[in-house]
Amino acid sequence: MKRLPILVLSFTLLALSGCGREALPTLAPTALDQPQTPIPEPRKKPEPKPVPPWERAVDAKLFDVWDEETAIPDPVAVARANEETLSGLEHAPVDPKALPFSEAQAIEAHRVLDTNIVTSERSKYEQPGTSIGYCFGRAMFVHLWALKNHYRKDQIRKIWAVGSMKTWDNNWGFHVATMIRDGATGEWRIVDSYLRAPSTPRAWIKVFQAQNKEKQNLRFYITAPEKFTPNLGKYSRTQLGLDMTREKDWYKHYFTDMMQTLKIRKKLAEDAEASLP
Repeated sequence: MKRLPILVLSFTLLALSGCGREALPTLAPTALDQPQTPIPEPRKKPEPKPVPPWERAVDAKLFDVWDEETAIPDPVAVARANEETLSGLEHAPVDPKALPFSEAQAIEAHRVLDTNIVTSERSKYEQPGTSIGYCFGRAMFVHLWALKNHYRKDQIRKIWAVGSMKTWDNNWGFHVATMIRDGATGEWRIVDSYLRAPSTPRAWIKVFQAQNKEKQNLRFYITAPEKFTPNLGKYSRTQLGLDMTREKDWYKHYFTDMMQTLKIRKKLAEDAEASLP
């Protein structure tokens, strides 16, 4: 009898307050045995579009990028890099097929996010002794909501704040939100329930820069919307815990429950572009 390949998943689970590096499990699959029968050549995927200079690749390790960029403290260089990112985002060509996303539509998206039974209730999905935060879960919700409402991928992006942030009651190492571009005006609108209302990228950035006043080394990055966490690439069934029991899933079926509220089939979650029923 031929031995089947075995997949070993190792978790690194550490405590953290808020959205930060240690709150995210690391899964490292390792193939111990190779199948003995020939494997057919995989179907070639289309070449990905080149990433513009103001955007980071979906598989970029943003914590590592930030570590390298801020190894030598230089607030002026950080400010310049952030401005280049924002300017590139604002001046990027507008997809002629992009749908309108007005202020009123952004307010409605914010309301949906803020009242969703999963994204508005963090406590039941937290782990003892840590605070996952789930900003990346809410960002995924907005991304999938946008796809479900027929917004084009080219008008959806995620914006990441990476660095040390501190408020009177919390500390965290990153924050992320999803933004949608108005096809009529070209303006980007961020839907983030951490704030009371939708925001522009520049206003959003100022909120988190105020929580990094001492070090002035907060960097902002733009990525494709399907990026899951700062150091991981696209969503995957393994990372989302879609094939685990609630008890074994680090996120306690946060993503399973959230996707059910959007009526999105689990088997399509790995490719966010195909997440619609």
